[in-house]
Amino acid sequence: MASGKGELVQLQEALYDSKNPTRAWLHNRRRDWVTQALTDSARGRDVDLAIEVGPGSGIYMSLLAALSRQVIASDIEPQYLEHTRGVVASFPNVECRVDDITASELPQGQCDLVLCTEVIE
Repeated sequence: MASGKGELVQLQEALYDSKNPTRAWLHNRRRDWVTQALTDSARGRDVDLAIEVGPGSGIYMSLLAALSRQVIASDIEPQYLEHTRGVVASFPNVECRVDDITASELPQGQCDLVLCTEVIE
């Protein structure tokens, strides 16, 4: 792969840059809705810990890092986390962990904000 990105990450990113106008509209519209929902959820609150389960291509990680004191990106697929580390390299408050949400080792009952949006696809 010329870009150095894994196939899974390329597939995720293609959703937002699709040449298919319907697909591009749908995913970009969803991205905008999730971005607004995250911003609204954090407004006026101290967000000490945010967790994103399944960050995919990392499209929301920079926003989560800006909204929260600490962010954990959790994924069962190490390829996504490798890419996410690059996306958030300038954010020291982000930690990436391989974790299976069905048997999670993430902190329980301590999260102020949880995002799980790039998982079902």
